[in-house]
Amino acid sequence: MQNPTQCNDLMSPVEAAAYVHLSVNTLAKMRSAGTSMPFLKVGRKKVLYRRTDLDQWLTQCIVKAK
Repeated sequence: MQNPTQCNDLMSPVEAAAYVHLSVNTLAKMRSAGTSMPFLKVGRKKVLYRRTDLDQWLTQCIVKAK
């Protein structure tokens, strides 16, 4: 298991939004609604995302054809 604080795995909301092809505003709304992928809150305002969590979230979004 990787150390969750490894810098190469952490992304800002801007980087995470680009990675999952959503807007930064959409990510903020998802966090507020409790429907977001997992994120880290560092201090009072700093939000970070782990690449592994984003990959898992994207995998859960796969829709298989019937």
